[in-house]
Amino acid sequence: MKDLTSGKGYSPSRKVELLREKLALLQEYHRLALQQKRALAGENMDELNRLLAEKQQLIEKINVLDREAAGAEKEPYPNSTQPATGEALVKNLEEKIIRQLQLIHTAEQETRDNLEQNYNRLLDAAAQLRASKKAVTTYSRKNKKLPSFFVDKKR
Repeated sequence: MKDLTSGKGYSPSRKVELLREKLALLQEYHRLALQQKRALAGENMDELNRLLAEKQQLIEKINVLDREAAGAEKEPYPNSTQPATGEALVKNLEEKIIRQLQLIHTAEQETRDNLEQNYNRLLDAAAQLRASKKAVTTYSRKNKKLPSFFVDKKR
């Protein structure tokens, strides 16, 4: 991604609008990440799948905004725009976006850790189930007795 703080070669008003939209989408993403963490703790898989789908949609919207922002960097300054004010506003929004991304990263890391714990717990439960099944099948086998029969030695 190009340097967004330089303020050269793009319209600050369009850039500010795109950054505000991105910040709003990131805040929504963070809210969904926190809900995802709660859904995972409650083992509500339907809710978890719904949240993952919503997060994917937000990611796609953010990607579109990033592409638009890359195009906005190429737009020249309008004569009425003061570059210094636009640069300060852009820099401020970018700092807010960075803080929001850090919050998202923390929430996602906690969710990932919880998923790993659940996965390890499932592996342990599966191993325990295999061991108990083996014990049951080993010790519950009925001794197979051959059927009785008489041997007639006269023949």
